Amino acid sequence: MDNPFLNPTTPPKTPAEIRTPHTAGQFPIIKKIANASESFQNLAPVLDFDETFLLPPDLKNSLGTRKPEPVDSIFATHDKHKEKHEILKVLLVASTQGRKFSLDFEQVRVAGKGAFSEVLQARHRLDGCTYAIKRNITPLMSDKSRLDSLQEVFALSALQGHPNILRYHDAWFEEKGRYLHMQTEFLSEGTLYALFIERGKRMPSEELLALAADLSSALAFMHSKGVVHLDVKPDNIFRSNRRRTQNSFIIGDFGLACHMDGTDARSTEGDSRYLCPEAMDGSPKQIPDTEEDLSDCASDDEDLIGDTLKPAAPQDLRARDVFSLGATIYELAVGLPLKKSGEEWRQLRSDTARAAKEAGAACGSSEIANIVQVCLEANPSRRALACDVVDICEANSSREQSRYINQLHMQLDQLKRQLSRHQKVTNNLLKNGERNRKRYREQCANGKKRFPPCAV
Repeated sequence: MDNPFLNPTTPPKTPAEIRTPHTAGQFPIIKKIANASESFQNLAPVLDFDETFLLPPDLKNSLGTRKPEPVDSIFATHDKHKEKHEILKVLLVASTQGRKFSLDFEQVRVAGKGAFSEVLQARHRLDGCTYAIKRNITPLMSDKSRLDSLQEVFALSALQGHPNILRYHDAWFEEKGRYLHMQTEFLSEGTLYALFIERGKRMPSEELLALAADLSSALAFMHSKGVVHLDVKPDNIFRSNRRRTQNSFIIGDFGLACHMDGTDARSTEGDSRYLCPEAMDGSPKQIPDTEEDLSDCASDDEDLIGDTLKPAAPQDLRARDVFSLGATIYELAVGLPLKKSGEEWRQLRSDTARAAKEAGAACGSSEIANIVQVCLEANPSRRALACDVVDICEANSSREQSRYINQLHMQLDQLKRQLSRHQKVTNNLLKNGERNRKRYREQCANGKKRFPPCAV
């Protein structure tokens, strides 16, 4: 099955494209998704005959209550369809095996759990390494749900190679295509939300600058590939020790990732706490005023907004990721969780100068205040792009390096002055010592001193 994120020129497939073309008097065959690791003979029990294949009435009546024919015989009946091989190709993408996880992995613990999926810490039985296995909780009962779940796999696998994006290893279906498992690297240090916000701690300014540099670089890489994340928040950012000299920050959870024109975006837009103002419709009914307004539309961890959000129309969604990045940096700078609704929610999106000032004062960094202000710009056309934030971070890094070098030069000059003073004192001591030794030798020669000291 083609990965829509690997070829930006190919428009993403929509649910309407799941069915094969058909002419008058013919009924479409719904393409099922299965796994190439399974033999074709094992695919027959996966397909529910009555629900999967919409056959012509005469053929359906002729079957009666007989046992459904093998899949290959059904294809032979519909040999007029020119996409037989394409259907087989799609069929062999889904997995009918239900034992890969239990055979290949040993579950250690449940590392995280949400409303729709859970992440397991598991040890591979062969290589002994620890991995994260993400799998859905609710069974996938339709083609659309399988395609939606595969979109995260497609996006993450197409974005490999960047040091600040979660490493992807494998993906497979189990239990007749009802559960999708995705194997990624396991980051033991946890998310930034658990490390800082839940503990009421503020992130130091040095780490905030490193976070802004790492995340903006990852977003710029994604946007250059035509992909947007749409769920940037501390819950989806991990701290890693990939770089031995300093911590690095990794972004994961690509469950809402889509093309930046939004044509393949799902109805759920993201966490309301980090959502940009243009994602809302603007009417009082659409913008949440109280916590109760979110009760009917929360979808993931009681934080995600569903039908109340404005559907993503074809547009440039890159600015939404940048706003979420700014909200994330602001939250980690002040060390307090953002509100889901209400006046504080509105104020963060309307008075960006005040938010930037608060973030800068909390961490003591004017650079952080500047980054927050350009990221939280209410007008998406004037909001900075991810590559702009990268330039700001690089400029800050250059200034920091220049400042550090200047400090080293000042320390070096100070050491030189101290060394010069020590040299003068040492020379004086040597001169006095030589004068005293000469006088003592003269006294010994005159018989005034009989036993010279050991130092002479």
